[in-house]
Amino acid sequence: MILIHTFEVALPTASPPSITVSPDTLKAFERIRSLSRTYFDLQVNEYFWINRIAGASEPSFILTADLKDSLITLDLQGVPVHQAKILALQLSRGLQDCLYQRPLLKWVRSPFKLESYTATISKEPVQERYISSRREAESQLIHLRDPEDSTFVSISLEFDRGLNFVLREVESDSINFPLFPEIISDHNKSIVIHLGRLDAMAIYRAIPDNTSLILNL
Repeated sequence: MILIHTFEVALPTASPPSITVSPDTLKAFERIRSLSRTYFDLQVNEYFWINRIAGASEPSFILTADLKDSLITLDLQGVPVHQAKILALQLSRGLQDCLYQRPLLKWVRSPFKLESYTATISKEPVQERYISSRREAESQLIHLRDPEDSTFVSISLEFDRGLNFVLREVESDSINFPLFPEIISDHNKSIVIHLGRLDAMAIYRAIPDNTSLILNL
């Protein structure tokens, strides 16, 4: 009879090699990242102005949203006819995660086309009117203010390429809005812009059903 003795030998566990990055290398990485974002911003800004100049030949209103300068503008054949200050801005998580990435450059390269919309207010058509006196102009302005209508103004514009663009009136003039956009938990590409009540109403009622949106992120 043959006896076979077995025994275990504990082998030392190899620890993963540590990688040390020098401060100069970290600075170089940060510099590359900064240059990449600068290139992205310049490219998006170039598309914005190329599209805006090209839109000067269009015979209808075009909506432009410059999120960097916090301005939203209605252009008619290249002439700004109504401009409003963006008081607060919200970006969806789905859009925020795409910022400074190459696919987004293709996404904003051309104007967005309006496909559908919903709103809490009626879309009364904008009409040209000849106003002969200051008193008549003031009466028309009072009519536009519509003080008896307390409906909260919220307009959801659905554009092609999956863009949901929302215009919403501010709920209080006393709110101190942040300088940076708030991120909302939405995996779609959504932008929520907060404006003054009259600005939101004027923009919504002026844009045609086939309007275009030129975006500067």
